[in-house]
Amino acid sequence: MVGRRLVREWDPATGAKRTWHETLDGAGRVRQVRPPGRYLHGIEDYQAWLATLDAA
Repeated sequence: MVGRRLVREWDPATGAKRTWHETLDGAGRVRQVRPPGRYLHGIEDYQAWLATLDAA
């Protein structure tokens, strides 16, 4: 892994906010996503996590 970044997303229409950390590999691909209190490995876990947020 090469680095980590903090991602913050804000929806101005609703004021909803969400924050997570992404770990990047040498090619700049997201390898791990860590929302508060959880670890997600791989794009499938990441997409499943986003789907639960979008459903809420």
